Amino acid sequence: MPTISVIMPTHNRPELLKRAITSVLAQTYSDFELIVVDDGLQKSARETVEYFRDPRIIYLKHEQERGGGAARNTGIKAARGKFIAFLDDDDQWHPEKLRIQLDALSNTDETVGLSFTAASLRFPDRERISIVAEGIGNYFDFALGHFNGFLNVTLMFKREVLDAVGFYDERLPSHQETDLVLRTLKRYRAVGIVRPLTIVDMSDNRERIGSKLSRRIAGRLIILSRYLDDYQKHPTVLASQYFSLALLYRDNGQFAEAKRYFRLARKTHMAIRYVFHEMSVFFGGWPYSAIRGN
Repeated sequence: MPTISVIMPTHNRPELLKRAITSVLAQTYSDFELIVVDDGLQKSARETVEYFRDPRIIYLKHEQERGGGAARNTGIKAARGKFIAFLDDDDQWHPEKLRIQLDALSNTDETVGLSFTAASLRFPDRERISIVAEGIGNYFDFALGHFNGFLNVTLMFKREVLDAVGFYDERLPSHQETDLVLRTLKRYRAVGIVRPLTIVDMSDNRERIGSKLSRRIAGRLIILSRYLDDYQKHPTVLASQYFSLALLYRDNGQFAEAKRYFRLARKTHMAIRYVFHEMSVFFGGWPYSAIRGN
């Protein structure tokens, strides 16, 4: 039985899938199985998988498109490993990713449920490192305000923990990993690793699973609703989530909703001076009267 099961959903991107699989097979830790779950109907991933001729790779195919969360759940159900990790078909791992996370997680007690690492986020014009914390700790409050600190591709779970808290909520239009992480961190501690062990492609010319603005907005609203009691204990974090929603609504052309959440952010906690600055930068110099609600 493999120690680690790597779950890789793929959707009509065989040219990227090959690169992602290569980064898994290049891991310095080799006791793993790689479960590729094909959720696309237009371009089959089977030929790409068969190209590698590696017995550690398992190919599963959905008969109809069900989405990234469903593909990950299919992989989890088929997994035999004691630890579960995830990689999307358009991202890559550092060669030591599995070894470093396994070393950090394998000797922990039953109060620790997962490990997460920093990631290198590559945009077309820049690169930045996601913000994470280091060491074993209670990271629930941190996760409330740092969605990018817990990307799917940075996570490694103990299998029994996923069985205890449940898998990805396939009903969510986006932020399925955020919901899973928050559910887990409600009950378990985690191990943070500040070293960026994943390269995440943030290019604007292709759609990440669940990345369309309308779905991102809907998913974030559900997260806020599910964990509102927790957010209300941290007004600064709640205000930042309102502000993020304002920007998403703005980018989606829903300016009335953008203004409403901008005002909510200001009323919840955000310093007026900061709001003025962000108004100027992000809202194209909207006058104060446009957002003050008077």
